[in-house]
Amino acid sequence: MSMEQQWNMEPAKCMALTVQLMQGRRGPETRGNEEADGFYQELGRFAQDPVIHQLLECGEFELVDVGDSGIFAFKRSMDHHRLLIVANMNKEEAVFRVDGITGGQKVVSVYPDTVPSEAMRLRPYEAFAVLIND
Repeated sequence: MSMEQQWNMEPAKCMALTVQLMQGRRGPETRGNEEADGFYQELGRFAQDPVIHQLLECGEFELVDVGDSGIFAFKRSMDHHRLLIVANMNKEEAVFRVDGITGGQKVVSVYPDTVPSEAMRLRPYEAFAVLIND
């Protein structure tokens, strides 16, 4: 896969993660693109977890203001569980800050090496979901 093709996958994965999880649905399977297929399979496995499934289907939806209009963030909450989804929708790096994700478990991300923290630099089109148990 060329560098240009690799770069083009990140925005697609970022949008898929945010839109599919915001709607509480899994993404389609894509044929012929191993990276996209693997990513959607990861989203599917993630959504099959009983707690995450309940959050996606029934959890209260709330937008999160992180102080940057280029970063889209929202929570789905239910009982003692919160799912925080954060996405940098820009082709530039962005600084992100939100309280309360320390100790959360990253459950899916566009970049496999993402390490969520309360203050971090988000790469272009970086998106991730963190499960937080209160």
